[in-house]
Amino acid sequence: MNSAERSVLSPLIKRIREVNPHAWWELKRQIWDGGYQPHYPMQGEFERPARRAIETLSPERMAILRDQWQKHHLEGVPAEQAVVDHYVHVLIEEVVKRANHAAYRTTNW
Repeated sequence: MNSAERSVLSPLIKRIREVNPHAWWELKRQIWDGGYQPHYPMQGEFERPARRAIETLSPERMAILRDQWQKHHLEGVPAEQAVVDHYVHVLIEEVVKRANHAAYRTTNW
């Protein structure tokens, strides 16, 4: 994630993490118990909030993401749904990354 994407997505990541504290706690627990995995069952709980967050961005912020997406995908004009799908995935990856860091900082399970 580059700085332009980070400026748009960072507030969303925090908001998504706080949507369901139980899912956040359980995701941390899965990371702690299972170590590195390509997919954690609980990360699916964050897909709907991530999609909703991306879809409710202002047109200006969405234009920033569309421009950033287009820099890496030279297929021409991006379909709106392709951009949304890509950034939903990016948001979930970042939530998992933050949960990973938080899991190893947690001292009272």
